Amino acid sequence: MLKRKAEENPKNAKPKQSVRKNVSELKPHPINAEIYGENEDVSELVKDISRSGIVTTLTITDKDVILSGHRRWKSCKELLAQGDKRFETLNCEIFQSEDEDEQVQYLIISNKTREKTPWQKANEAEEMLKAEQSLAEKRKKAGIKIDLVAKSPQGSGKGRARDIVAKELRMRSGREVDRAAASVRKA
Repeated sequence: MLKRKAEENPKNAKPKQSVRKNVSELKPHPINAEIYGENEDVSELVKDISRSGIVTTLTITDKDVILSGHRRWKSCKELLAQGDKRFETLNCEIFQSEDEDEQVQYLIISNKTREKTPWQKANEAEEMLKAEQSLAEKRKKAGIKIDLVAKSPQGSGKGRARDIVAKELRMRSGREVDRAAASVRKA
């Protein structure tokens, strides 16, 4: 889904810019806490990072907002507070879109392999559905028609926003997305 623009017009595709950022400069994306919660235990990740010294590259916006790597960032902040200066700066890639809906989609898709609670999965469905509906409306206004079968790297197929979200989030159907999103709205 996120690669559509680059695939439609490879000339406009921008290479990701790699930068090194101080941990204190980075800010969590607000939607991350809404989807996954704020008080997630990262103690095991802190131990792993401390032991190995390895922190995978984070993805951020050009305004230093984290899209991918919230748990790694939180772990490095904790290690710094313990006096471990190895994690004062982190490798980051800058996400090449200022579109908030695309950023939200990237944030959620970046967490595909993460173990999630049913509550977190429902939150993902709700936020992804809102983003996909908004992006569809933007494409419609711009007169852009996308053959999703040919363009989507996942082969999403043609369908409504909820069906696209179902495929992206590995849910059984658009109906399951609707039910999950509705459960979040009721809470």
